Amino acid sequence: MALEAELSAVLRALTAAASQSAAELKPAEAQLRQWETQPGFYTVLLRLAADQSVPVNVRWMAVLYFKNGVDLYWRKTARNCIPETERPEIRTRLLNCLNESVNQVATQVAVLIARVARFDCPREWPELLPSLVTAARAEEPLPSHRALLTLHHVVKTLASKRLTADRRVFQELTSALLPPLLAAWQQLHGAALAAPVDARLHLERARLALKTLRRLTVHGCRRPHESADAQTLLTALFERCRQALELRRALADAGQSPTLAEKYAVLHTKVLADTLETHPISFVPLIQPTLEFCAVHVFTERGAGLLFERFTVGCLNLIKAILLCHEYRPPKDDGTPREPETLEAYRIKMAFFGSQPLEQMCRHLVTEFFPLTSDDLAAWDADPEGFVGEEGGEAWRFSLRPCTQCLFVALFRQFQAQLAPVLLDMLRRTLATPPSPELAQALAREAVYSAVGMAAWDLYDEVDFDGWLQSGLLQELTIREPNYRVVRRRVIWLIGRWVGVKLSASLRPQVYSAVTELLQHEEDLVVRLAAAQTLKDAVDDFEFCPETFMPFLPVCFGQLFRLLQEAHECDTKMQVLNVLSFVIDRLDSGIRPYCDELISYLPSLWNDSAAHNMLRVVILSTLIHLVQGLGPDSVRLYGLLTPVIALSTDLTSDAHVYLMEDGLSLWQAAVENAPQMHPDFMELYGQLLPLFELGTETLQTAFGISQAYLLLAPEPFLARHGAALAAACRSLLPEMKPEGEVMVLRLVESALRAAPETAVRLFSPLLPFTVEAVHAGQAFPMVMSMHLSLLARLLLVAPSVLSQLLAAEAAERSCTEADVFNRLLEVWLDKMALVTPVERRKLLALALCSLLPAGSAPVTHHFNPLLLNVVETLHDVARPDDGADSLVVSGPEQLADDAEPEYETAHDARRRAADGDRSRP
Repeated sequence: MALEAELSAVLRALTAAASQSAAELKPAEAQLRQWETQPGFYTVLLRLAADQSVPVNVRWMAVLYFKNGVDLYWRKTARNCIPETERPEIRTRLLNCLNESVNQVATQVAVLIARVARFDCPREWPELLPSLVTAARAEEPLPSHRALLTLHHVVKTLASKRLTADRRVFQELTSALLPPLLAAWQQLHGAALAAPVDARLHLERARLALKTLRRLTVHGCRRPHESADAQTLLTALFERCRQALELRRALADAGQSPTLAEKYAVLHTKVLADTLETHPISFVPLIQPTLEFCAVHVFTERGAGLLFERFTVGCLNLIKAILLCHEYRPPKDDGTPREPETLEAYRIKMAFFGSQPLEQMCRHLVTEFFPLTSDDLAAWDADPEGFVGEEGGEAWRFSLRPCTQCLFVALFRQFQAQLAPVLLDMLRRTLATPPSPELAQALAREAVYSAVGMAAWDLYDEVDFDGWLQSGLLQELTIREPNYRVVRRRVIWLIGRWVGVKLSASLRPQVYSAVTELLQHEEDLVVRLAAAQTLKDAVDDFEFCPETFMPFLPVCFGQLFRLLQEAHECDTKMQVLNVLSFVIDRLDSGIRPYCDELISYLPSLWNDSAAHNMLRVVILSTLIHLVQGLGPDSVRLYGLLTPVIALSTDLTSDAHVYLMEDGLSLWQAAVENAPQMHPDFMELYGQLLPLFELGTETLQTAFGISQAYLLLAPEPFLARHGAALAAACRSLLPEMKPEGEVMVLRLVESALRAAPETAVRLFSPLLPFTVEAVHAGQAFPMVMSMHLSLLARLLLVAPSVLSQLLAAEAAERSCTEADVFNRLLEVWLDKMALVTPVERRKLLALALCSLLPAGSAPVTHHFNPLLLNVVETLHDVARPDDGADSLVVSGPEQLADDAEPEYETAHDARRRAADGDRSRP
């Protein structure tokens, strides 16, 4: 096919692929997939992408197909790789695309060149970077901009390579690129300042140059403080940033958009932040100028008119990063020497944060940054749920108020002695002023309360919170003026912060009463959500007493449920559900009379949350706590539990990635609390079997569920699923680690205890593994303990089966059955001392006693050590006063460090019944 015909055919296919018609789109995509492995295809694509007469959307599509092809076929080891004969022409044509006039296409071309450069630069494409640097310093704006854009993407891609050899190559490239690119940036920056009217033409290129310099300095310099060019860049940032701020103000005053200047100014702080994070030692000479620059602009009048939110956030985060930097911590008290750079950094930091600057910064943060703004109040009214969720997660990276709060906490933690008197003075002045419904005074009061709440742990010895709560805070919650909602919200939040720090138990009922009042439907939604969070903090506290909270439970639970129904946002529902879960968990069975409405609401909430997997995770957690709290009454939930568990653990569903772990925990809780086997549960177990084949971290829970089924309905369960379960265990056992072997063997032992005859028949394929392991005598103590326990149970409940196993082992080893039994008994008596759980030693001793009447040769040969082990076990289990058996077995899976379960379930009773311990109900 001639070149023109090839161009025409590919052009038609790309045009169809860019259309909105499915009838044209599908055949075109199929045709392009066929061509992508043919020689010459990517050269044709590049010709079309560079042809200005071709429609823009088609050219853009051509670049995208080329970019995807580079990922698949540019690597020389790839199947159907692009031929070596085509590559030089492709690289040459790519460098000729630097005059692209359409921004979208130019960006894709830049990314495409970077993808190729990842494989070929610098060895097979040595001319790329010099050509880009030369073009970047051209006078014409368009090719200069495109060259800088491409250079940025190329450097970004090369900097992402992490192999040692690649990093060494990148460092060599950096030493060659830094000087010309630094000169280009300085020239473009100066041009932007010289001609503010045309600043946009120069600012965009200066920004691209600085972004590239940022990558080169952070990732290309092994020690930036040893590079003269890197030092020139870093020390110039402060003055250049101030000039960029001045330019932004000039553009705004002239009625032009300051957006580009703002991005450019913020980029200066990012260069400093990245250098500090990656090269803290190299940053030591920059600590003083950075702190001075940020503090002067943010905390003094010199920043008036120059600052904007994103830049302020960058400056505050820089201060916080210096405060929290691990390499700048003080010398240790143990006399361990620190690096000179670390000592110097600590000295600079402490010298800068003197008493006066600290006090000024603290007061400025509280009085200027903490109060809610008119925009905040408007957001509160327009979208209360969104307003509450704005301060979560990592909002401190980009949002002003969370950023200032994080800086305040960092300052207070490091300079508590200096800042505590300052904050206490602000609190005394605030409390000396009577509460006022005036908005300005309410906002100022809220800001101080916010600071006291964040510094709660550091003010433990300074504030009499009990007295303050009784004398003022509770009274402020009763002020219902519209403007005072901001204080009510902050006061209840403040109580939540202090409840785990310093609050007398006698005052907790007053806190519960205050929360109950603020959860009422008539209260502002933001205040209600804050009250719900405070309730969670109070319930989640170590000193929480359920009996004290019980009088408030009916009203609180009903109000929380109503709040859950009225919430619209997924995050809000998750927050309220989380509070409900904590209440249910801490009150256990006491919650049973109040769950009817929640139980009836959860099915509709589950159905409505199909698109929100994280909300479904919280619903699963709530269901787990509900099942544990309801106990046998959880049968009321079975209509919801079965489909929920089925969906959460369905490997064919995309949602199982998010829901699997909690779904399995819910399944286990449901079966353990079931009073009897439910048909739906029996049918559902078939969905658990594929999880054994995965062998993932969910395996332990899967074995726990299986054991719960065994104790709940041993014979029906084994009859229905026993064969498949035994087959799964047989396939898992040979390749498992010791911990996994113990899980499998415990399950087999539980089956032998619950249904001996059926279990012996089903699990007989696993029993030779036990005989072989004991015969070898090399297993870990815990694994050996389980193998010996299985042998003991076989000896007690199915001695004929054990004889068959011995005969089979003897035939395999070409010896007599007595020889095999002699070896097993020898290992048994030798390893019995390693069996630490006393109930297992008792089991082994009983099995040994059952051998005495037979008087076989192996038993006679080992008679003395056999009796010795039996007598030692008898001493271990006998009470010292009357010699009676004191052993009470708590479960088949009991370990040496067994503890009481957190809550009593029907499963616990079934375990004790299986062990013959009926001393407890």
